[in-house]
Amino acid sequence: MKKTVFVSFLCLLVLASCSINRMAINAVSNALTGTGSSDVFTGDPDPQLVGDAIPFAIKMYEALLAQNPNHQGLLLTTGSLFVMYANAFVQSPAEKLDSIDYFEERIEAMDRAKQLYLRGYDILISALDKKYPGFQNTTMQAGTLGPMLNRTRVEDVPLLYWVAAGGFAAFSIDLFDF
Repeated sequence: MKKTVFVSFLCLLVLASCSINRMAINAVSNALTGTGSSDVFTGDPDPQLVGDAIPFAIKMYEALLAQNPNHQGLLLTTGSLFVMYANAFVQSPAEKLDSIDYFEERIEAMDRAKQLYLRGYDILISALDKKYPGFQNTTMQAGTLGPMLNRTRVEDVPLLYWVAAGGFAAFSIDLFDF
């Protein structure tokens, strides 16, 4: 009898700790993706500080996302950070490199930017797919994109924007890689 009570108590503790961990992860996820959280990066007057901090932030968000893979705010924030970082701190500086004297460096940086755009795009499109199952496989040719977009709501605009931004930016780097 005592063993059964003790084992039951241990099981309750384990279940409670899992629940407490999930609550803590959700609380952190909500705090990091709530209103005003993006101003930390977009509103900072020191672009170098932001550029130095974003890679750490991306990895932190990815770690949280591994624990909370369905959190829409984390998916949007993580994916959009990849797209922003690729644009502002990888592609833009690469485009300023002389295309003759720094040909190899420019190509490498542009390829890195493309890969970062695609990582962001994959995270963002998965967010849409979780919210609207089948979204990722919709196409204009098959006539499925319009009806799927009609299902979206106003609050989906940031997600739709960043999906398009990441996808088109990656495509613009290499027009022959569909």
